[in-house]
Amino acid sequence: MSTHEEIAYFSIAELHRHYRAGTLSPVDVVDACLAMIETRDKAINAFVTVTAELAYETARRQEAQLSKHEGALPRLFGVPIGLKDLSDSIAGVRNTYGSRAFADFIAPRTADHVTRLLDAGAIPIGKTNTSEFGHKNTTDNYVVGPTSTPFSIGHNAGGSSGGSAAAAAAGMVSIGLGSDGGGSIRVPAAACGVYGFKPTFGQIPWVNRPNAMGTLAPFTHKGPLARSVADAIAMVDVMGQPMARDPFGPAAAKPSYIAALDGSLKGLKVGFAPTLCELVPHPDVDRRVRTGAAAFAEAGAEVEDIGTAIAYHYADIERIWAGLYDVFAADTARGLRGLDFDIDSPQRELLSPSLLTLIERGMSMSAMDFQSYNHERSGVMDAVEALFDRYDLILAPTNLVAAIPNVEAFGETFGPPRIGDLAVNPTIGWSLTYLFNLTGNPIASVPVGFSPEGVPVGMQIIGPRHGDAAVLAASAAFERHMPWHDSYARLGHSR
Repeated sequence: MSTHEEIAYFSIAELHRHYRAGTLSPVDVVDACLAMIETRDKAINAFVTVTAELAYETARRQEAQLSKHEGALPRLFGVPIGLKDLSDSIAGVRNTYGSRAFADFIAPRTADHVTRLLDAGAIPIGKTNTSEFGHKNTTDNYVVGPTSTPFSIGHNAGGSSGGSAAAAAAGMVSIGLGSDGGGSIRVPAAACGVYGFKPTFGQIPWVNRPNAMGTLAPFTHKGPLARSVADAIAMVDVMGQPMARDPFGPAAAKPSYIAALDGSLKGLKVGFAPTLCELVPHPDVDRRVRTGAAAFAEAGAEVEDIGTAIAYHYADIERIWAGLYDVFAADTARGLRGLDFDIDSPQRELLSPSLLTLIERGMSMSAMDFQSYNHERSGVMDAVEALFDRYDLILAPTNLVAAIPNVEAFGETFGPPRIGDLAVNPTIGWSLTYLFNLTGNPIASVPVGFSPEGVPVGMQIIGPRHGDAAVLAASAAFERHMPWHDSYARLGHSR
């Protein structure tokens, strides 16, 4: 019989082989995940709420179905999942949004995209930690405090989907769900040593209410966090189908990306942007990312160093993104009135100062100021897409620094205010992931090694808009050439 730790690190394919052979049941897998949470989560703090009763209820129902089931199992059958404690709601389960204002809020309904995952057989293990309303690229809040990367307790997991990334890395779930409006899938994927994928905007539908148009500025994406490309593809295949109430989702049923697992890097023209938009990564990060780019070349890609890549300075990108995000934050705050929260009442004092600053700036912005940011953003989009006239893919660092120390005071963990000699926004400026939330490109973050502090380092694989298959194929080929699964042995796991 496999140990809890061995079971917790099985891939989806391995779980399904065991289920069909009768050597493992979904209840066994829930047992394993909960045992890992019991052992590891006090230090990591990945979960806000653990849904043990719901997980066992789902697993027992699936166990009864197994004896009657013939043929292939549903894509996510018996697969433990962590759901971000933001918009990934489950009816009857606490959903805090990472905010003191909603510390005891019980979700009245299950989000449509979550229903799709559960219908495909995913087992909900719990709600994973996030920054307050996902407003910064660290995972920390005033409700439960910061989440650590499992590889270096005391250093932040990245955000805002850090709970999902940390839970997957630590074997507490098989897969995690994230969202990304400025890097919130890719940043924690890098910090936690897992694979994160931000699809082209609209490829994974998301029924966002009360404002169906609220995911446009900046582009906000749903996507997977997983220990392998294959497991991430399973999530994308399940989620990436039409959903009538999302005005930006796919119009027709999409074929599986499973063929991407046989992808090759041979012959690809790849641009390597180590100093994207003039931001220079920490030397420890730079060394690891250059190792990742070299692996592309070793596997047959034609890799060219393109330096800063586009003629935009990071400060302009940061200013455009922040202007759009301020309005996004203000609109989110207004939308909370439907949940009995009034931003114009004393309730506002329950929000963190950093989030309140964004909301207040957004509320003071004129419509024409907002549109001027969209005009500038259009130029950024054109500059990025022009790169793909010459290159199939672009490589760049995910985070510019690896190790972000957690602050003891709940809610106060931010990134550095400077990168080298350059002042940056400590909320997001230490990763240039947010550039691509102005453009909507598909991007993966793949692990490329560790910093001296033991924190994982990630590299972005960036494709042209709607080039999701190419990014996934390159990710799978890279995973074969420079595999990362053995890195989880650092956490006490070995295969």
